[in-house]
Amino acid sequence: MPITTKIKKQISFIHSKGAGTLTLGDLETHHCLFVNNPSIYGYNEILDLSSADLSALNHTEVLTVAETVSSSNAYDPKSKLAIILKTKQQEEVINLYQLARTFSDNPCRSMLTFYSHNDAMKWISN
Repeated sequence: MPITTKIKKQISFIHSKGAGTLTLGDLETHHCLFVNNPSIYGYNEILDLSSADLSALNHTEVLTVAETVSSSNAYDPKSKLAIILKTKQQEEVINLYQLARTFSDNPCRSMLTFYSHNDAMKWISN
């Protein structure tokens, strides 16, 4: 199932939500949103994966996504990405993604994981 995204231009904010089983294609499509919309450069994003099943993603796919995103100029390194999780399995996948991003020579946007939407919003807002 895809990732749905709401862009709030008046406050330079993106709220994305994954639900159901996410695939490599879903993540690539989400990345293309940023590549194809330079007007959202610098926007902070909450990516809510609390209802998503990430078990269909293998390690190679997670590393591929991390490499693609990290090498892209579509993201402002001064912007923030808050990822909301619910399960340990989701956390393991995102930890691998986060670790893989550290191997990039490009500066990446700040990223933290949360188990609460309120906590994610507080961090994004600061």
